[in-house]
Amino acid sequence: MQITDLAKEQQIPAWWRLAFRPLFAAAGGFAVVAVSLWGLLLAGLIQLPLQVDPLFWHSHEMLFGMVTAAVGGFLLTAAQNWSGLRGLHGRALQALVGVWLLGRLGFFLPMPLVAQAALDLLYLPCLALALGWPIWRARLYRNLFFVPVLLLLTLCNALMWLGQLQSKPMLQQHAIHSAIMLICMLMLIIGGRVLPGFTANGLQQAVRPALPWLTNAALGFAWAVTLLELSMQQAKLPWQLYACLALLAGGLNLARWLRLAPWRTTRVPLLWSLHLAYGCVGLGFVLLGLQQAGWLALSRSLVLHVFTVGGMGLMILSMMSRVSLGHSGRPLHCPSAMRWAFGLLVAAALCRVLVAALFPAWYSQAVLLAACCWVLGFTLFVYCYWPILSQPRVDGRPG
Repeated sequence: MQITDLAKEQQIPAWWRLAFRPLFAAAGGFAVVAVSLWGLLLAGLIQLPLQVDPLFWHSHEMLFGMVTAAVGGFLLTAAQNWSGLRGLHGRALQALVGVWLLGRLGFFLPMPLVAQAALDLLYLPCLALALGWPIWRARLYRNLFFVPVLLLLTLCNALMWLGQLQSKPMLQQHAIHSAIMLICMLMLIIGGRVLPGFTANGLQQAVRPALPWLTNAALGFAWAVTLLELSMQQAKLPWQLYACLALLAGGLNLARWLRLAPWRTTRVPLLWSLHLAYGCVGLGFVLLGLQQAGWLALSRSLVLHVFTVGGMGLMILSMMSRVSLGHSGRPLHCPSAMRWAFGLLVAAALCRVLVAALFPAWYSQAVLLAACCWVLGFTLFVYCYWPILSQPRVDGRPG
């Protein structure tokens, strides 16, 4: 109320009053559309008018389309709380969402691949600028590290496009793996910050204090694995060292998670879903280490889907559900249908990883079933949260 005039605020359509509204709707809607198209393509029911390999489109759009929209909505909304300065809104927010949308449509427009790449590469730098400016003005330098992470994601996006343009699949693979690791770092950092408070509030108990040594060690080893992926140095290390780093990263982050007693959150959907997503990220690092050491007969693709479906998908769904309620002035009780949505995302992760690993003869069916669960889960989010995102706050306050 102190950073904007209420009369002026009410003249802005509700959609454009704060970034979480259009960007969460975009992330949820695009999660439905993109995976529906991917599932229909895998089933042989449609052909997409793409100039790129369909696998490139799927991998790219889940990371740099859906995930970055959700990340943008969360960070830009959080920046207003951090800085006390008015968050991105109005025409500036419309422009940012327009840039994101053009990147998605560019794949289907009759233009050279270089032009498609240039169009797609605009969003993340614009997001970094929109995020960094209020943080810099407020001198909250601790939170500025999100800006270089977004710029590193831009680099990964550029490398992915370069690999496509130059027909270098290994470069594309490197860019995908690096982007996944960077996004996992964001989840570990943000999740580590919010989970203790969310858990304490949801269970009506005191916040359990963090152990600084555990936090620093857990994030430090996770950063080590991420930076090795980014620098393409992991292949040059002895496999024992890389496996050890990944196992330590996973084990220590799981220890951070278990200190919060996640089993006590099973009656609170907004909590158990977030906890389970965070646990999937830690588990992903453990599986990565076991796979690298040769102690686990699991493909790299299946390990990465622990991060992406179980970690990113569920955490994005959970965070969007919680943030949308809190920033629209509503109680933190999600619609009852969202219990099914969270369950469907868990089922999607189990089908995409566990069923596909245990029953390789049913791999295609497992992938299609995972896609159906994913689409149904995010469809429920769009159905439940469209009125919340598109209407003004129920308490009459700005935002």
